[in-house]
Amino acid sequence: MKKFTALLMITFLAAAMLVPVSATDKPVITLQPQNSVYPEFASALWSVEATGENLSYNWYIVYNGTAYRTADSFAENHPWLNGVTGSGYGSNETGNTFFVDGIGSALDGALIYCVVSNEAGSATSESAYISVSGKKFPPQLNVPASVTVEQDTVLKLFCEAETSGDDSVSSYAWFETPTGQLKDIVAIGSYGGQPEEDPVLVCDTSTPGTRYYVCYVMTKLGGVAYSSVIPVTVTEKTVVTPPPESSDLTDSQATSAPDCTSEPATTLPSDGETSPAGSGGETSPAGSGGHTGTDSVPEEKGDSRGTVIIVLAAVCGVLLGSCIVLAAAAFRKKK
Repeated sequence: MKKFTALLMITFLAAAMLVPVSATDKPVITLQPQNSVYPEFASALWSVEATGENLSYNWYIVYNGTAYRTADSFAENHPWLNGVTGSGYGSNETGNTFFVDGIGSALDGALIYCVVSNEAGSATSESAYISVSGKKFPPQLNVPASVTVEQDTVLKLFCEAETSGDDSVSSYAWFETPTGQLKDIVAIGSYGGQPEEDPVLVCDTSTPGTRYYVCYVMTKLGGVAYSSVIPVTVTEKTVVTPPPESSDLTDSQATSAPDCTSEPATTLPSDGETSPAGSGGETSPAGSGGHTGTDSVPEEKGDSRGTVIIVLAAVCGVLLGSCIVLAAAAFRKKK
């Protein structure tokens, strides 16, 4: 009986180990879709950001009091589609951004929200108000058309926003799009894409390549606008080879350069000989600062000293001989 019980417990434990345990957390929305005011026929965008794994996004438009799942709208011909006057609508690849290319006045007053879900649960965003051809228009944005910088260079993108009438800018948010298309934007920035008051984005230039940025601006009266896509190209850092150190250069020059200050070695002519015309014995022209090439000044001094010594030795010999002769004569007289 004990063996059977132990075997049963082992079986239950093995079965429990085979059952997958989900550690996924329920999604938490960190960026809500914003109220927006668009001129008719403009491109409209709404985005949502959430934490969690394996997220899926479903966008809904509340039109005349009824919520419609946009993924089913085309097949079911939902009435809010009357507000699409351009090329179409849809979501980006991730699904967190919904766009309408050419928004019509029929969508004025509608609401839009998103349901984010995974296997652990779901979260519903706040509803954003859609205004088309309202009294307040989106701000006019001015951003660089493109930027090219060297790797590791500090780069700041600035978004200049101009509002109309009594309206003013309330916040900015920066996005990046990996494809270069507005519909694929992903929130970035110092606050993770949350609206902020700073119109400047410090770009990451640590890796060569091209990245695409977009600025989102919202006004106090509800006007919103997305800037054009800003391509930022980062080129590889140029490696500059430093010049050789001055000490090394001096040593190499001293080794390779000829000695311009030393005189060429010459052979002194023997007694009675003269240097041939045009040879090294030719005298330097006046004013050249040179001297005769037959010998150098130190060698002339050495020869004169030798001559003096010989003369003195000869004189001493003569004097010594005279003294001996005189001594011998005196000695003979005494005898």
